[in-house]
Amino acid sequence: MTRSRRRALLDAVIRDVCNGAESLSELDFAAACRARGLPTPSRQVLRRGPKGRIYLDVAWEDLGVAVEIDGAHHGWGLGAVEDALRDNNVRLDGLLTLRIPVLGWRMDQRAFMDQVERALVAAAERAELQKVRAS
Repeated sequence: MTRSRRRALLDAVIRDVCNGAESLSELDFAAACRARGLPTPSRQVLRRGPKGRIYLDVAWEDLGVAVEIDGAHHGWGLGAVEDALRDNNVRLDGLLTLRIPVLGWRMDQRAFMDQVERALVAAAERAELQKVRAS
């Protein structure tokens, strides 16, 4: 691409999409993580569940934390039931999963990012404590 006033934005979006972001909310989430100085999560992380493949929107697997960004379709029909079963399986495998509804993200992004940061800090502290105990 030649000169563009939006080149930095386009570069960031292209990097995000190439790294697995599948929605605008996931792109917003990635930008919010960068703005807070949080580690870069993996995207569209594949897990196995009783019914086959499970894709997590973002995860910090080394810390055992994941975030699901739920669009409106998660509340339609049996979506909430399917999400609960999937979420429970992921949690039973030891991964803390935070859920962020897109509407909530638009209304109070800061509050959700506070929770994400809190989960990551707590997970990092637990990991450090385990290292100390192991030595």
